[in-house]
Amino acid sequence: MIGQDQLEQQALLLTSRDWNTRRTARDALIAAGSTGLAVVLKGLDHAESRVRRRCLDFLDHHADELCFDDLRRVALQDPVPQVRRFAVHALSCVRCKTSPLQADVVGFVAEVAGRSDENVKVRREAIYMLGQLPRSSGAIAVLKQVLEQESDAGLQKAAHRVLRLHDGEFRRVTDDRARQASMARTRSRRPA
Repeated sequence: MIGQDQLEQQALLLTSRDWNTRRTARDALIAAGSTGLAVVLKGLDHAESRVRRRCLDFLDHHADELCFDDLRRVALQDPVPQVRRFAVHALSCVRCKTSPLQADVVGFVAEVAGRSDENVKVRREAIYMLGQLPRSSGAIAVLKQVLEQESDAGLQKAAHRVLRLHDGEFRRVTDDRARQASMARTRSRRPA
């Protein structure tokens, strides 16, 4: 069994530029089970953002229910926007995990999408991840709010796309508008 100090060193090796070194470190942390997971969670408080970011990569694939609060804290409070963005992804990505987290991930991601994070990329990631998660009336309300109140065109476009996935009525209305606009353009091009 690997000792605590050695596991902490493995967590630091997740930042290596060498893929084999990162893979070996990942395998050692996985083999250590809950102790390895605890070491990676501790890495979320490391002084270097690169270490926090790579620990989030690990958690994207291996997080369990006990990780939710730590991931949530990092997504809301980390001083580095890229780290916050990857925390949102690690918390909500269902494709990467063997079993998705059962906590209120949708509600939390909707909260991040709707809050005023100073970094648009963090909010855009949250909106994108809502497209991967189950339908939720709370998410629909937040997406509509983003469409109505947000000035950033990228956020509006992302919210529009995800809202079409989540809300059949919104999809029907926007399809009708697009169809009517297309017919109007066609009529305006016809010779009189």
